[in-house]
Amino acid sequence: MIKLKEAESDYIKIGKMILPKNAADMGYADYSTVVRKAKKDYEAEKEAERKEKERQEYAKKGEQFYNKLMEIYTDHKDEYDIDPLMADLFHAFVPSSGPCETLGAEFIRAIERIRYRAYNDGDKFYSGYGLETCAPDAAFLAENSNDKIESRISNIAERVYDSDTEYKKNLDRLAYEVVSYLVDTPEVFGKPTIDSRYYDSYLLDEWKENSRYLEYEPDISGEWLDSLIDRNCISWEDVENFLSELTYSWGGNVNSWALDAFTITDLDEEQYAEWEQYFPQEFEGWLESLIDEYGEYDEDEEEDEDY
Repeated sequence: MIKLKEAESDYIKIGKMILPKNAADMGYADYSTVVRKAKKDYEAEKEAERKEKERQEYAKKGEQFYNKLMEIYTDHKDEYDIDPLMADLFHAFVPSSGPCETLGAEFIRAIERIRYRAYNDGDKFYSGYGLETCAPDAAFLAENSNDKIESRISNIAERVYDSDTEYKKNLDRLAYEVVSYLVDTPEVFGKPTIDSRYYDSYLLDEWKENSRYLEYEPDISGEWLDSLIDRNCISWEDVENFLSELTYSWGGNVNSWALDAFTITDLDEEQYAEWEQYFPQEFEGWLESLIDEYGEYDEDEEEDEDY
């Protein structure tokens, strides 16, 4: 004897089968059609219930997060320096790794990624290494917040800055805009998020295409330089200082990304052309002056000393 067991909503279970209680209303539909439709409708209903439960959980969590935001914001809102506020928000909402729990918290993670890369590494999200390290975060903010934030991000990307200090000040203003948006839009703390680090957008291609800055990789390889350093005649710091002196004439900034590797960043097309044209002969002349001062490297002499 088959035992009938009522399922949730408008279905009954017969063994492992799920059938609608109103199967008779389906007329002369064959048995397999009834089963397929019942399964499809049942799964859709369960998915809708799951999403509603998830929404309610996020809403409850979002209320708690928003209250925490307002608590921190109230403690810092009269301060001139935004760094203590952002530090407390980051500590409260951003996990040690991976994306945040909600969309609102991910905004904090994204803006702090951009500010950190600027303050610690000199990256600008619209050029150079910034296109890799923090441009996705900027695009995430632009496309998931409001017109005001999107406009400020666009303005930052389109400007030419006289100094890194000016760029960082604009990022601080952007951070204020993000916090103001979170204060005025509590519902973003009740929504799931995606990882801002891997956000994909047409803006990334646009910034890359319109990037005003080029990078030059100076070729400093060769046995003469290596021998001077091996004999402690000069150091890699001396090489970096030599490159820095050239930036006064040809522009750019020296980026030391390894002990013996340098990149000249933030160059416009004219400056890049100057580095490309003049650096090889300038470097060769510098080496010759060092060899005159310290003498040539004698491999046979070194072998005799080792012996």
